[in-house]
Amino acid sequence: LGQELQEEVRFTFSTPTLSIVRKIVTEGPTAKLAFVQFDQRIDPEKILSLTKISPAVPLRLANSDDDVFFAAEEKHFSGQGLPTNFTYLQTSRSNAPEGRWICLQIQDLQPGTNYNITLGPQLPSEEGPRKTEKKYDVIFSTPATLGISKVFQENHYPKDSFRFTATNAIAQDLLDDDSPVEFVNVEPPIEDMSVTLYGNSINVQGLTKGNTQYTVTFLKSTVDVFGQHLAQEAVFEFNVLAAKAKLYPFQQGFLTLYPT
Repeated sequence: LGQELQEEVRFTFSTPTLSIVRKIVTEGPTAKLAFVQFDQRIDPEKILSLTKISPAVPLRLANSDDDVFFAAEEKHFSGQGLPTNFTYLQTSRSNAPEGRWICLQIQDLQPGTNYNITLGPQLPSEEGPRKTEKKYDVIFSTPATLGISKVFQENHYPKDSFRFTATNAIAQDLLDDDSPVEFVNVEPPIEDMSVTLYGNSINVQGLTKGNTQYTVTFLKSTVDVFGQHLAQEAVFEFNVLAAKAKLYPFQQGFLTLYPT
């Protein structure tokens, strides 16, 4: 049609600032790794300078060439199975685009404490001049120190199990089918004693006797999945009462015929 604009028309737009696409924090009582992946290239040193943690503890970079800490973490969890998120972190670190992630080593953590890593604001990107206006939080907590308590049961009778709860899951490798249980001691000894672990639950069972007081001691060799040992022996007493008289029906139905 050959028409022309009567006046100049301008459009203003901007490209997005840096943002986080993935964040992972490993498990561990006194040291952790925090992995943060971005959608743009970054300078890890610049990001670290704008990163704080509360309560304050040492924070440093654990870059791709810093495999010593990763090896130490693997050794720490050896025999107990690496936590899922630690394996996930390693996989994410390997698969993340080059220059778009940062890995932080966090040390001297206190057990049973909530922590908050704050990144930014004003995080810079290596792909453009705009900086973030908001901050990003990575929140995590550390497991409590290992402790064991007795599960309340009003009365105990012969063959009842002694039940306990731990603050953290107990390491399964403490139980070896070919070896006697060494982290629990019971006096007087229980015939056919066995110990079962299920998450935070511990059951000690066997052929207990009536009118007997048992002392169950968890030794300091007791360890949880985070590698923490009991600070001191945990001792509990159980009074097993005399067995109650019981009459059980037949397990299967039966037919009585009138004799003739």
